[in-house]
Amino acid sequence: MDINIGKIIKNARLNRNMQQKELAKILGVSSATVSAWELNKIYPSLQIFIKLVEVLDLSNCFQKIQQGDNSFVRQEEFNEICKEFRDKLANIESKIYQYKQSLELFAIKS
Repeated sequence: MDINIGKIIKNARLNRNMQQKELAKILGVSSATVSAWELNKIYPSLQIFIKLVEVLDLSNCFQKIQQGDNSFVRQEEFNEICKEFRDKLANIESKIYQYKQSLELFAIKS
């Protein structure tokens, strides 16, 4: 299943009558980056995604989706989006743990 986080971002941005350029300026990215997100060519980093949730009130969007409002994505897509971000977060946590382990190992050898 193709995850459509881009559709969520685009719809939320348009619902706020915001142009890509405006959103990009708020987030400190280029408008080309926002366009790439909306086209699902790339995904925002976790840090930027947290800002997106705040700026576009995506938590409200996700609540609507959970309540069966399909104006953004289908429930299955939302579940897949959540799974993808949980997986990415777990991957980041794993990398942080590995990095800490290597630092501890380096400290012991020094």
